[in-house]
Amino acid sequence: MSGVMSVGRYFVVVSLVPSTVFAAYLLLLSRTGTWGSDEVDLALAFRSVDLKAIAGLGVLSVTLAVALHPLQFALIQALEGYWGLSWLGRWLAVAGVMRHRRLAQRLLARNMDDDLAARPRPDQPPWARSWQANRSQVSYVWSSREASRLYNAYPHQAEDVMPTRLGNVLRRYEMLAGSMYGTDAITFVPRLLQVADQRDVDYVRNQRMQLELAIRSCVLGLVATAVTVIAMWTDGWHLLLALAPYLVAFLSYRGAVVLAHEYGTALAVVIELNRFSLYERLRLPVPRNLSGERRTAAQLTKLMRLDGFEVTNRYREARLSFVHPPPPNAPPPPMQTPPETDREGRRSEA
Repeated sequence: MSGVMSVGRYFVVVSLVPSTVFAAYLLLLSRTGTWGSDEVDLALAFRSVDLKAIAGLGVLSVTLAVALHPLQFALIQALEGYWGLSWLGRWLAVAGVMRHRRLAQRLLARNMDDDLAARPRPDQPPWARSWQANRSQVSYVWSSREASRLYNAYPHQAEDVMPTRLGNVLRRYEMLAGSMYGTDAITFVPRLLQVADQRDVDYVRNQRMQLELAIRSCVLGLVATAVTVIAMWTDGWHLLLALAPYLVAFLSYRGAVVLAHEYGTALAVVIELNRFSLYERLRLPVPRNLSGERRTAAQLTKLMRLDGFEVTNRYREARLSFVHPPPPNAPPPPMQTPPETDREGRRSEA
């Protein structure tokens, strides 16, 4: 019952609410007179609302929510920068990756330069901690920390840089979450969520729900912007109405980037606190130290990855020992009576 309630809450929050707002906007836009009329009347959209319009709004909202619900993962991938192998998709992806690589390099250089410039000489007091620091000194410290914060939104390896800001944040946590224990977040987290503590599972799902709500709002905001531009193209200053859904899309995307950090942190937490529960559920011995855990996690990653690259070799190379618990209420093994011997210690024959 709780699973049904969680699915229903997820559908309402992520799918139905944004779809209702989007459908209401389209309904009001269609009643402004922009289609089939030479004059736009924004007030007419609100005066003409009746029960028939409200019923149509409800049907359109539910239909749109149901239609877009299975596409949520595809929408996330689109905003991450997975745009396929077409020439246009590859060109856009490479352009985005190169742009973010240059930005990451500038942030790293700025961080290092400001850090060196902000270091006091041996004959100077530690002004960075002093309330009497001047404006230039404070500027050095602030810009260095801000550059460090922005740089930490990128993956640590240049080969992992994505075409979009959202994609870079999510990729960063995909590569870092649980890496100190040898675990691969993409491989381990779906299985960990089946055995983790319910509070940790709720934490991850709550952050995921907020992230997907922001992404859905961003996508629908962009669609509403395009529809408004097409509808108001010849209506003069009424074209500025497109700024409203565009602002919603922009703020939703920026919010999604922030929520991606929270979601990535939630993934790291669920791995750190529940990884031993997965080992126990898989009947694997609990590692005694960190190096042993890394070796076990590396073999598990090879076994649990559901791709088709060298799958036979990965299965052949894996070496894992299982520890099965004793069956419940198992009868004790029968006691064996030692054979009788004579005085010289020889067994007596029956």
